[in-house]
Amino acid sequence: MRGGLRFLLFSLSVVACGDTKENAVAALRTVAPEEVRVHATSDHVSRVVDLAPAPDGRVWVLNSSDPFFVVFDAEGDLDRSFGNEGGGPEEFNIPRALVLDSAGAVWTHDVLRQRFVRLSGGELRIVPLPQDELPLASFVTFEDAGLRVGPAWVGEWGGRVLVGRVPPSAPPQGSVRLWDAELVSFRLDPDSVVTPRRVLSIPEVVGDSEERFPGATFFAPYPIWTPCGDGFALYDPNRNQLRRVDSAGADLQAVDLPAERRVPLSAEGMFRLAFDQLRAEMPSAQQPDSAEFRQMMDAQFPEFRARSADVFPEYADLRCSPDERAWLQRFDVSGGWFGRGPRWLVIDRDGAVAEWTFPSSFRPLAFTERRVWGVATDELGVPSVAWVERADGG
Repeated sequence: MRGGLRFLLFSLSVVACGDTKENAVAALRTVAPEEVRVHATSDHVSRVVDLAPAPDGRVWVLNSSDPFFVVFDAEGDLDRSFGNEGGGPEEFNIPRALVLDSAGAVWTHDVLRQRFVRLSGGELRIVPLPQDELPLASFVTFEDAGLRVGPAWVGEWGGRVLVGRVPPSAPPQGSVRLWDAELVSFRLDPDSVVTPRRVLSIPEVVGDSEERFPGATFFAPYPIWTPCGDGFALYDPNRNQLRRVDSAGADLQAVDLPAERRVPLSAEGMFRLAFDQLRAEMPSAQQPDSAEFRQMMDAQFPEFRARSADVFPEYADLRCSPDERAWLQRFDVSGGWFGRGPRWLVIDRDGAVAEWTFPSSFRPLAFTERRVWGVATDELGVPSVAWVERADGG
């Protein structure tokens, strides 16, 4: 990989076609700004990376900088904030996910130190990951359309934590890594060694990216998955379907999605995605000049284009609420979080497809039976923990 493209990827990290049926969207819901209810506001909340409503009514917030962890009670009052950056045993490097285990305990994945840390229940408990079986470079993520290596996609299923990883033969970077991924699970027990177990092979379920995107070795529409009920929900770009599979990868249900939009890959679109991401992640004083950044992007785009599909991804993320509704986020080139736009398809167990559009000032992060939780930003850019009532029969 030449230096220019490496620099493009560094900037991003600091910062589909075929014959298929089309399932029409049966219902549309546009969430009005006044439907977004603020649960809690605090000076301790900055740039929110993740959010987790716990069974005891507390809401856990993960910031991108210290204090990394902010906890609010069920009434929205500040319970505590903690977690400083550093190399000590009770300090953190880059925590990038919150995970609720089957007992309701809250854990985080501290990326560069390759460990999980239990945050709730008194003293911190640490579970290191085996570097030979779970090296950081093998982890895959949906963030930035999979262009960065790590932080890992993390989930919870059957009382075990799930991560996505790729074999050593997979490409070192790019969204095509997601086509080679497998899901592995392990128990989080501070008193025992982590033993990863292979659960699901993504290529065995969806096939190869060459089927739809021949010659794309770096950037292309990509499969997305999430635990859902006793199995998994999975977006399959080869079939343009939302598939539900069991733990062996056997189909339980396949729902045809609406017609693909096939937004052409363009230098303008890549610039917009990358620069909006930089503005969201970096202080204004550190942001590059937009004209210089655009010039750099334009110069690197021919190399990027030669290794990529001719269209942007269709979808950016997939979540499952406890009622087993699948929430599939449409990729949006104009989105401020690298493709994570305001529109979500909602696919229920009967295969009916609805579409929700959230206000641009609200970023969904967690889906429960009654609420969609996320971060609301006011006109001054101040973030708050907020929620939207589902009122969809869930």
